[in-house]
Amino acid sequence: MSGLHGKRIALACWRRATEIAKGVEKLGGLPLWRPTLRTLSVVEDPDLQQLLTRLVREGADWFLFTTGMGVHALLEAADQLGLRADVLALLHRARVAARGYKTVHALRELGLSVAARDRDGTTASLLAALEDAELRGAHVVVQAYGEPIPEIIHWLHQRQARVTELLLYRHLPAPPEELRTLAEEIINARVDAVLFTSSPQVRFLWDFLRAHDLEEAVRAAFHNAVLAVAVGHVTAQALRERGVTRILTPESERMGATLAALARFFEHQNPL
Repeated sequence: MSGLHGKRIALACWRRATEIAKGVEKLGGLPLWRPTLRTLSVVEDPDLQQLLTRLVREGADWFLFTTGMGVHALLEAADQLGLRADVLALLHRARVAARGYKTVHALRELGLSVAARDRDGTTASLLAALEDAELRGAHVVVQAYGEPIPEIIHWLHQRQARVTELLLYRHLPAPPEELRTLAEEIINARVDAVLFTSSPQVRFLWDFLRAHDLEEAVRAAFHNAVLAVAVGHVTAQALRERGVTRILTPESERMGATLAALARFFEHQNPL
């Protein structure tokens, strides 16, 4: 019998929820879609279109990509303007840095080489990989991951780089009633695990919990009856920063490895 047999797994993610749900079902579990955020594309925003047109005209020395979704969104925006070939040529001329294996995979699918990349999915390790790069006076385009990223911008400004921030999609919190549903399911142990795939998912849930005085109750549930599952070290760190210490986070950031680890966890809890 599968380790997820009869287990209710809440999915806090917005993207790939259908794919992940199928993986949970294949292992015998019951997936519950409980996204804590919404992701909105801004590829048709006139300001973004104007910015892309300017980048094609002026060029850039470096592109820093922080998500695979950002790589795809950039090409989608370029398609909207009929500039796909120009944007790809721009990327091939520039040096490219990437954070995360999905980002690297998306870039390589486009035939792009990666000059610098992180070691563990974190922004800090991406910046460490760029430590020896000559950035003084360089024009660096930074793909933001759903919200501004002042940590990277400040680091580049310290090195006297000229920075353009590229915001291709925005994260917004899920409606309060949906966040309350998830909070109550956790507190009352009506779910066996909650699967988080990014740190903003954690942050938006905790913003709601803090505003409604539910933090302690949710932390207690995660400590005892409900398992917090984090895909990636960055997501796990976001949970730890909010006092969650009982976290399942496989070394590999791949979803298949995460679901397999989750099944093993419950198999160990409930041996045949």
